[in-house]
Amino acid sequence: MLQMVTLSYLSIVVADEGHLQEAESLAREAGALVERFGLQKVPQSSWAPIALGYMLAKRGNLAEAQTELESGISTRMTLPSMSPWPTLIGLLALARVCSARGNRDGTREVLTEARTILERYPDVGIFAEHLERLERKLRARKSPKRQLDDELTERELEVLRLFDGELTTQQIAQRLYVAPSTVRTYVKSIHRKLGVSSRKEAVKQAQSTGLL
Repeated sequence: MLQMVTLSYLSIVVADEGHLQEAESLAREAGALVERFGLQKVPQSSWAPIALGYMLAKRGNLAEAQTELESGISTRMTLPSMSPWPTLIGLLALARVCSARGNRDGTREVLTEARTILERYPDVGIFAEHLERLERKLRARKSPKRQLDDELTERELEVLRLFDGELTTQQIAQRLYVAPSTVRTYVKSIHRKLGVSSRKEAVKQAQSTGLL
């Protein structure tokens, strides 16, 4: 079991580094161990299909990736008390696959499941940031009128939310505990990314694209 988990984990790491052929070899070797020892119904075996689905998603084999990811996540859900890491890896990869295949409802359902897990395990590293990025993309796609050239950062979103009021640059800086010059830098970046020239226009554009 340990060997299978190790191979699966290495496959995901290698896939992130762009070595997809090696990642596939590792994931399929992990899957072969699951088959050889009849571990398909053991929740820990979910590492193997998640790793394979993760690699396939990176390669662009979306249908096959979705099948593998859903299989691994389904197996893992039979034991909710297990470590959330592999489940979150699988859910976020599946969300990207559903989004790429144009399944907005499916994407939303998967992200909701991931959000539920994150609420139970708030200290799971970078997963919260990845989830927020995917949720912003989903909200932005509600409006076909405009796609953002660049995503707003979390800090820029905080500044943007304070636009919808009468706060001065100084007051925004005090709220966020930064210098006024830093706020002005954020404002310029927000205007550029949203393609606007004023705070009011920024708020309207953000509302139309689902950012606010």
